[in-house]
Amino acid sequence: MFSLAPRQLKEYRVAWFEWLVRGALVLGLGMLAYAGARDGADADWPHLLGIPLGFLYLLLGLHLVQKHLVTARLLRLPGGAPEKYLAYREDFRRHWLRMTDLVRMLLAAIILVLGIQNALPDDWLTVSFRIYASQGIVWASIAICLIGVLRLTRRFLARARQVGPYMHCTKPVPEPTQARGFAGYFCWESELPGMIVRGETHNLFNLGSPQMRTYGLYLAGWALFAGIAFL
Repeated sequence: MFSLAPRQLKEYRVAWFEWLVRGALVLGLGMLAYAGARDGADADWPHLLGIPLGFLYLLLGLHLVQKHLVTARLLRLPGGAPEKYLAYREDFRRHWLRMTDLVRMLLAAIILVLGIQNALPDDWLTVSFRIYASQGIVWASIAICLIGVLRLTRRFLARARQVGPYMHCTKPVPEPTQARGFAGYFCWESELPGMIVRGETHNLFNLGSPQMRTYGLYLAGWALFAGIAFL
């Protein structure tokens, strides 16, 4: 049995994992703030917060991707056995949500390591030990993340093989519309919810879609970050 109600991202969240990610972020950012307050006027705030803010923005992007995974129509509904297709689509969605969760945890762990590294007193540990220890923790986190990715992928592929040919269903083709494109591959059709619509001759990116505008603003934010970094 599958619910026909619109799914929400919170239904796929794991409570203990979310608290773990939030705790790592709060501790890491708190330690960075403490390090800046301790150094006072000598604090190098761009150095302290530049990389963590970039990682936080990456986390925002992963949140947008996860919301899209939950709400998007992933595959075309095949005839004959829709139950198998729905089961595969649910496995597909959960697989990629867990994959992005691993990346979220990795980013949160890096922010935590940066916070610990900057909050420790200068005379407590040698500079070389701090560098090696922080790099060791980061590489260990990456290794754990990769192991998790491999395990999730093997599990997903094993379950997908049970579905048979339904795992090879093609993605849905946008319904034909009267959308008129501009600049080659773009259009503005606010009445159409899809990010990609079929124009007169080829598919068009619908800038009038709320999701497309959200992603556009997110990419503009990266451009702003890049501009500030080169100042």
